[in-house]
Amino acid sequence: PRFLRIYPSVFRGTHVRQPEVEMLRGRRVRLEAPGVVSQADGESFLRLPLQIDVAPGALTVMTATT
Repeated sequence: PRFLRIYPSVFRGTHVRQPEVEMLRGRRVRLEAPGVVSQADGESFLRLPLQIDVAPGALTVMTATT
């Protein structure tokens, strides 16, 4: 229920003020979760684990935790 209340704020960019949202920065990110397939642009991409190297300033990544 809390996620559903926060979700509309994503479109306004105000979700980052919520205590459940954590913003991190990094040049290299490794995502690991058993049985999870990553998504790119709303389409299935690659199965995890997945390591992503980011060009500084080129990409902003947001995640939500429950």
